Amino acid sequence: MLKGLTIRGSIVGTRQDMVEALEFYERGLIHPTYSKRPLSDINAVFDEMHHGKIDGRVVIDYSYADAQ
Repeated sequence: MLKGLTIRGSIVGTRQDMVEALEFYERGLIHPTYSKRPLSDINAVFDEMHHGKIDGRVVIDYSYADAQ
């Protein structure tokens, strides 16, 4: 975390599948559904996840400064 590294994985597909998916994205053929939320929203995110209310993925942004 201190080096800002991100590790992503998948339990399905091959490396070639991943290459093809990234090429589709690069060419603008797919548009992933995601939202960025601050760490302070973590409990709400877990609640939404538990109740099946999340469309796509949620990215917790640790650098996001909450407006208070």
